[in-house]
Amino acid sequence: MLIIFLIVLIMFGAKKLPELAKGLGQAVREFSKAKEDMNSEINRAAHVDPASYHPPANHPPVEQALPPAPVAAPVAAPTVADAVHAVPASPAVDGAHAAPAVNPVPVVASGLAPVSASAPHA
Repeated sequence: MLIIFLIVLIMFGAKKLPELAKGLGQAVREFSKAKEDMNSEINRAAHVDPASYHPPANHPPVEQALPPAPVAAPVAAPTVADAVHAVPASPAVDGAHAAPAVNPVPVVASGLAPVSASAPHA
């Protein structure tokens, strides 16, 4: 302890030593006060009177009557046969240069992406 005091005395000098001690004392007091405040807060929270504690009651949710939503008329989805007839036939020059046959996927009016016929089903 004496060695630490001598090192501090050499580093800061005799004039700065009282100021450093004063600042160190204030820091220790503030730390002690914060520690006591924290302990009292923990003790106060631990000693809650059960009679004064009222947890929130669980009330079932109240359902509000909503006006019925308008129902849209169902739209018939085009079939694969309709889509095949709608695609114009391209004349094949000869069998070697003909494009491979592609089954068109019908466009569904529901706004959802069409499901490919070649995709595996889960």
